[in-house]
Amino acid sequence: MVPRPTWEASQMSQFMRCTSWCTRLRPRPVPSWKPLEKGRKAVRSCSSFMPQPLSFTARWRAAGSTWKPRARKGSSCSRRAFRALLRRLAITWWAQAFEQGLPEAAQALTQLRRLAAIKGNLQTKQSKAAAEAFKNYCDQIWLDFPDLDRDQPTETVGTTLLKQGRTAEALPVLLREAYALNDISHAMLVHLYEQGLDGQLPPHGQWILSYLESTAADGAVPSRMALARIYGKGLGLAPDQAKAKSYLKGLPKDDVKRILDDVAAEPPKP
Repeated sequence: MVPRPTWEASQMSQFMRCTSWCTRLRPRPVPSWKPLEKGRKAVRSCSSFMPQPLSFTARWRAAGSTWKPRARKGSSCSRRAFRALLRRLAITWWAQAFEQGLPEAAQALTQLRRLAAIKGNLQTKQSKAAAEAFKNYCDQIWLDFPDLDRDQPTETVGTTLLKQGRTAEALPVLLREAYALNDISHAMLVHLYEQGLDGQLPPHGQWILSYLESTAADGAVPSRMALARIYGKGLGLAPDQAKAKSYLKGLPKDDVKRILDDVAAEPPKP
């Protein structure tokens, strides 16, 4: 049994400071909600993003494997690991709330994705933390499928399920991973939109297009490039060169040239 840590006043203060990065982004408190699929505890107060109740069940130990309370009284895991755990849990709960249709969750995830999409010299500590939280969230999904072997770093849960022919399970997982800015799952969804899947999934699915438009609005460069190609070639919709070019504004010149050359190489489909 993993011992329950003693939450003293100083530790609770540290907990609140660790989560302040996402509470500042929250427009207003999220109401109580219950995930339908797994019947987890309701998140009664997102001001602290604390599990209700805070207990070290097997699920919690798996999710927070970096948490290793020491024997010395008043000590806990490293601050960095603790903060990473809290951020991933925040993303997890926001994602579950988003799947239940809560608009507050959609707003919070949108702001976090916009933070995580910042790259290069403009990247801040907050944007790095948001990107890391999304990555850790995708890693956490593997725990929901203990029968899968994570052999290749280039595979995600969604792509692995797809290769095993478990299409019904793979598609929602791919969407979850892609919304969490996973480039591998994003590329697979773009491929499924353009090509479909061996008679199991027709091409040009509106749900994939909706995902691309949503994340492109959040500043995700891969989604903007995919939409430029889709509108430029008229894949599943009427060709719109003006809209295709609008998605390329502000992108690196090399990427813009590559997309435009790709569109020009193949005439738009009627």
